[in-house]
This record gives sequence, C-alpha cells and structure tokens, in this order.
Amino acid sequence: MLALLDWLLSIRFKTAAVINSAALGIVLFTTLPAYGETDWNKALAAANQMRLAYMETPDPQLNETLKRGLNGLGAVLRRRTAVELAPAMAFDPEKDDPSLFPMIYWAIEDQQTTLSPQATEKLNRFLKTGGFILFDTMGQDRPALLAQATTNLDIAPLDPVGETHVLTRAFYLLQRFPGRFDFDGIWVESDGDTRNDRVSSVLIGRNAWVQAWARDDNLRPLYPVIPGGELQREQAIRFGINLVMYILSGNYKGDQVHIPAILQRLGL
Repeated sequence: MLALLDWLLSIRFKTAAVINSAALGIVLFTTLPAYGETDWNKALAAANQMRLAYMETPDPQLNETLKRGLNGLGAVLRRRTAVELAPAMAFDPEKDDPSLFPMIYWAIEDQQTTLSPQATEKLNRFLKTGGFILFDTMGQDRPALLAQATTNLDIAPLDPVGETHVLTRAFYLLQRFPGRFDFDGIWVESDGDTRNDRVSSVLIGRNAWVQAWARDDNLRPLYPVIPGGELQREQAIRFGINLVMYILSGNYKGDQVHIPAILQRLGL
C-alpha cells in the first residue's frame, strides 16, 4: 500500500513539473519579442536561473574572456554574498530577449556591430524597465565606436560617479572603481533623472573589469592588473560585487542615508 501511494505521489509531482514547464514555455512564447529565431532552450535556462550576460562579439577570444570574467565574478558573489548566479550567457541582440538578464556586459571593440532597429527597440525597452548595460571600452579611448554602439539607445544625461553615489557603498565602501586598469572617468546616468527610481541603467568606463575578474580552469588570474597588482584586483572584484548589488537592490542603500531625516520629520 505504501509503495503504491509513493508511486502515485511521484506520478503526481512529475505531472505537475511537466505542467509547470509547459506553462513557463507558454509564458515565454507569448512574452518574448518575435525578432529573429529565438533559442528556446537558452531562453528557458535564462528564465529558470539568474545569470549575467555579455554582448556577443565577432572575436572568439574576447567572448571567452567575457564569459570567464563574469563567471569569476559570480563565483566570488557566491562565496561572499547571498547572490547565486548561474553561468554567464552570450547575448545576441538580434535573437535574444535582454529582459531575461539583470545585466549585459558590452565590451566595445574594434569590430563593433551596428544594431538593427528591432534590436535597438528591445534594448531601449530593457533599459526603461530596470535593465542595466555596462559599456567597457577595454582600456582604450574609443569615442567613435562607443557612439556607434549607443546610437539610438535611450540613455539619459550622464555624470561622473561621485563620492556619494550608491555604487560607493552598495556592499563595500569604495572610493575608486579599478579593473585591469585604473582610469578615472566612470559615468552613470544623472541623479536628476527620475526614471527607474533614480537608478542608473548604464555605466560607461574603460577599466576592463572583466579581464580583472577572469580566471582559468585552475582559478588562476588570466590577466595582470596595472599598476596596482593583486591589491587592485581585489578592488576590481569589490567593484563588481557593488555593481551587482546596486543592480539588484537599486537605490536601497541610498534610501538608508535619508532614514534619520525621515524619522526626525515623523517626530520619532
């Protein structure tokens, strides 16, 4: 009798799992934009587990670095925080839905591809509804290529990251945001922009953060960091953690700063 009951329950749970998977597939089918040929296995994997994405480039070596860098950051997040990220995925703007990812890492490189109107529309919707893109010119000034990549994207006016910005305290207290390189000039959308509850939808810099996070199969760093060595690599990792926390929690840390004033107004 117990064996029969166990069998019936297993059939019930397996059936429920199939129904839930089918329901998720129906939701994805009805909500994902119908541009290009969507990879449904990839879409289901991205929907089932939170993961970061990187803009796919024509350079296989750069794609490998982007994947290893984001996976390296994900491994540190698992050890130091409560954030659990599945392995990073390549993002094809012509086929994939960006809303399946909290962040897209866009390395600006020499073979920059121009977005189609459909891909631009998808990314603009992504930016307006809480998505985040990190534009990284990978250690070089590439204003023309950056302008080409962001043409027709709906990005608000930009300001340098100030010393009181939420990114400086989202998890660690930071004053600089180095990556493989340590350049000034990290830009985010202006605090005066009220879209997305004053949370920036982009960050633009040239510090090649993904190269500082990248590790080989033996967990050894793939690239040297300049000029600060391993101390700078730790700062780069801390920046990555702060960035992911900022993306996932928005202006929560900024709101905490105002609690004393709010309590005073309430007479508490």
